[in-house]
Amino acid sequence: MFDQEHSEAAINKFGFTLLEVIIVIIIIAILASVAMPKISGALHYAKAKEALGVIPSVRSAMDACAMMGGGEYTNCPASAIALGINFSGAKYFNAPTISGLTATEYVITVPGKSNIGNIIYTESTQRITGTGNFANFNVSGY
Repeated sequence: MFDQEHSEAAINKFGFTLLEVIIVIIIIAILASVAMPKISGALHYAKAKEALGVIPSVRSAMDACAMMGGGEYTNCPASAIALGINFSGAKYFNAPTISGLTATEYVITVPGKSNIGNIIYTESTQRITGTGNFANFNVSGY
């Protein structure tokens, strides 16, 4: 029926050697290490979009407040909630705060939950920057 040589040849013909398996694992690890920073950056940007969505509302409310206050931001409240902006459904960020109120300038800080970082908008430069996970986040002309 079967002899010893034919059955061993059939086993070796259909299996992988340990070296082949290790090489495949190394290739997968290299591909994963290349892809992870891009995936991580995309996740941070997706989270930042939540904060970016509220900044125009705060800016409009600050402009309306300045119009009623003689054209200066100094009489405006330092909280987006006090300006009437609802931020209760946010998943990644807390309610924005407003600081550095001068006649022509203010800074909106949207603090992240769970220490993920902050998104910061500066009116004078119209630039958005970030801290923590958003340290490389930089948008101008917003």
